[in-house]
Amino acid sequence: MTAEMLTPAEIDVKAAEYHSLEQALARAKAAAAKAQEPLDKLKDELIEIVSKFGSAHAEKSRLMRGINEEMIVTFGQSVRVDAAAVEKFRLALAERDQSRLASKMFEKTIRFSLKPGHDAIVRGGRNSRSRFWLSIPSAK
Repeated sequence: MTAEMLTPAEIDVKAAEYHSLEQALARAKAAAAKAQEPLDKLKDELIEIVSKFGSAHAEKSRLMRGINEEMIVTFGQSVRVDAAAVEKFRLALAERDQSRLASKMFEKTIRFSLKPGHDAIVRGGRNSRSRFWLSIPSAK
């Protein structure tokens, strides 16, 4: 596509075309959202049915089989550890001479966080050597 100078009349035509396409897209998005509603409702219903009546498939999964199809529902789980609470707990155990319990329950890991201004170093910043140590050879 090459850009070329347009006359005021051509600008009006292009703008009208743009607005027409924009409106068509908005109508299509609205139609898609409306069509999505029964799909979402049926999905929620199927999840409930399989959750309630399906057989155990794997840990945190349920399975239902039809003649030609099968449905599997898998339930996600996430665990978040509050580091401050763990530290308080660890100190409380240490006061009671039960530190070994904490080591059985928790694994200490090192966590890295980016410092403010890290992007300047990555881009090269003032230190030209940073480009050298950030260059990673490609695997051959």
